[in-house]
Amino acid sequence: MKRSFKQISETQNAHSVLEITKLVSINVKHAQKEVKYVNILCLSASIAKKNMHLAQKNVYLLQELRRTGEKMKLKVNLKLKRKVKLVNPQLSSNSNSPAKCKQNLNPQTPVKIRELRNDSGDKLDRMQAVEIPAFQNSYNLLSDDSD
Repeated sequence: MKRSFKQISETQNAHSVLEITKLVSINVKHAQKEVKYVNILCLSASIAKKNMHLAQKNVYLLQELRRTGEKMKLKVNLKLKRKVKLVNPQLSSNSNSPAKCKQNLNPQTPVKIRELRNDSGDKLDRMQAVEIPAFQNSYNLLSDDSD
C-alpha cells in the first residue's frame, strides 16, 4: 500500500510543459510589474531627496537674506545718525550730550522767549526765539513776522 500512495503523489505533481510555460509567463509578468513598482519607488525617493536639498537651500538663503537685511538696517541707521550729526554739529560739539539733555529738560526747565529784531534797510524783521538757559546756544525760531 505504501507504494501506491507514492505513485499517486508523483502523478499529482506532474505538470505538462504547456502548464509550466504558462506559470513561468505569469511569474515573469508579475516580476515585470514589481520591477516597475520598484523603479517608481526609486524615482520618488530621488525626487524627495532633491526636494529636501532645495528646501535646505531655501532655508539657508532665507537666513542669509535676514542677515543681510539686518545689516542693511544697521547701515541705514548709521547713515541717518551721521546725517543728524552733520546737520546739527553744534549739539555734538557742545558739552550737552543727549543723556544730559534728557536729565536737564523737564516741565520745570526755565525757558525764555526773546524777540529778535533785524533792521535791514526799509523793513524791520521781528522774530521770536525760545532760549533754554540750561543749554548754551539753544535758540529755536517760533515765528517770522515782517513789518
